[in-house]
Amino acid sequence: MGHLQLWVDEPDVSLDLCAGAVRITAPEGTSRRVGLGALAQITLLRSATVSTEVLRACHEAGVSLVLLSERSAAAGILWPASRRGARLRHAQHLMAADLPRSLEMARWLVKAKITEQARWLDAHGVPHTLNRFLAAAGLGSTIDTLRGIEGAAGAQYFRLWGGLWLCPWQFTVRGRQPPGDPVNALLSLTYTLAQALVGRTASARGLDLAVGCLHPLTGDRPALALDLLEPLRPWCDQWLWQLCESGKLTPEDFELEPQRGSRLTRDGRRRYYSAWFAEQKRWFEPQARRALAGWLVRLRAGVQEAGV
Repeated sequence: MGHLQLWVDEPDVSLDLCAGAVRITAPEGTSRRVGLGALAQITLLRSATVSTEVLRACHEAGVSLVLLSERSAAAGILWPASRRGARLRHAQHLMAADLPRSLEMARWLVKAKITEQARWLDAHGVPHTLNRFLAAAGLGSTIDTLRGIEGAAGAQYFRLWGGLWLCPWQFTVRGRQPPGDPVNALLSLTYTLAQALVGRTASARGLDLAVGCLHPLTGDRPALALDLLEPLRPWCDQWLWQLCESGKLTPEDFELEPQRGSRLTRDGRRRYYSAWFAEQKRWFEPQARRALAGWLVRLRAGVQEAGV
């Protein structure tokens, strides 16, 4: 698997395979190529036609595809499956079916997230009482209880974090579907891209992205990727705050539509994606690997205790 990130912000392009490269062709006929072996991810921001050859080649080469839409805040993410990790997946499934072990993993995730939230508020000198939620998470006796603690901690965290945003920015409450203001729009987008990277990292190890502990097993979302993302969300928040505080983005880079909410303009998208793909390797990928490593340590410890 390569390391380059290809993102396409042109409407109605087509992607096909040509001599081991992904060829991107615009409606007027101009084209460019990117070697498949150099790619880690393809992100499509507008409507596009992707050939089955590209999909198959990406699957085999370990390249993930992130499919965004102008009409919806939701994203489609296609992670390549790994041929390795059968034993890990088996252990993962056994852990998910073992309530005490699954609960312990969920406790760790919630505590890790609250710890990171407290870290960033402390770094900004913002007083908080998140430690009481941290203590409660350590005693949480059900998954639902842990979700409630995580939600209550998040409400306090975002209320305090919102005070860091100075004019012309403003943030009052976390809102989605659709995001009603620029900061919420950026949070949703950043979490989506972070989830894609976390999922790709876990999938490369052969793990089953559909099976998590904190997030329920359903057929329509990657529970494991969402689990691993939880302790990383505060890192996304901090990066985003720094990006906007630096002036690389302004509220004028957004447009508000009644049905779609607040969305980046094309020029805003160019600056945002340029920053994300240029900087994620430095600050986010190490944290993603660290989160996965911590998760795997606990999975393997549970396997040894169970004698699997």
